Amino acid sequence: MRLLQRRPLTTAVLMAGLMFAMPVVHASAAQVETCKTATTLALNLGLMRGHLLVAADLFEAGHYELAQRHSKHPAEEVYQELLPALARFELPEFAAELNAFANVLAEGGPAGSRFQDRYAELRAAMNAIETQLPLQAAQQNSVAYELAKQAAYEYSVGVAEDGRVTDLQEYQDAYGFVTVAKAKVESEAAAAPVTDGASMTQRFNVALGLWPTLMPAAPLQVSSEGLKTLLSAMSDAGMDRSGCD
Repeated sequence: MRLLQRRPLTTAVLMAGLMFAMPVVHASAAQVETCKTATTLALNLGLMRGHLLVAADLFEAGHYELAQRHSKHPAEEVYQELLPALARFELPEFAAELNAFANVLAEGGPAGSRFQDRYAELRAAMNAIETQLPLQAAQQNSVAYELAKQAAYEYSVGVAEDGRVTDLQEYQDAYGFVTVAKAKVESEAAAAPVTDGASMTQRFNVALGLWPTLMPAAPLQVSSEGLKTLLSAMSDAGMDRSGCD
């Protein structure tokens, strides 16, 4: 303050300073908004991957009707939520690949290589989109955390305290989300190792023990504490932060 009193700034200098500062503030806000939009898009892609992974596993196991149910949600709901962000980043849509995959599942019988081809094409289209997003490791880890958190919620809906599976589809969805979250964390750890990376993988493996099968015929003899422990470890590692602040 004393320096300002000794050498008062003229109005012209003050205005010049404000004019210079304003774009910086706006650029920062725009960067935060871009970061949040990219992260949300990555999360929706992750949720879609989880649904599709379960659909693919069930289809290959011969549970064709259930596989169709899991493919309908990303095709009819999640995909629509992606469109504004795809347009924002000028990224291609992938409705054709998604519909081709859904059509194979809708046939309701063994599809052999056609199923594998359509699934590979769909995943390749989604991978191409995600690699073009402005995502840092912190954002990817936050997406993994949100996926794991959603899995914990859906598992609590799908499985009663006594181990009875009360909502099979929610139980299965939760498996897909944890599997995708694990792949994200391991991918980021390989690209840029994080503290406690090995034990994080171990915690994911423990959590995945909650799904001894996607089609349980009897009450599960497992405890959901594995998911709580996983979320706690991810939070301790800072993965619950958005990476956009």
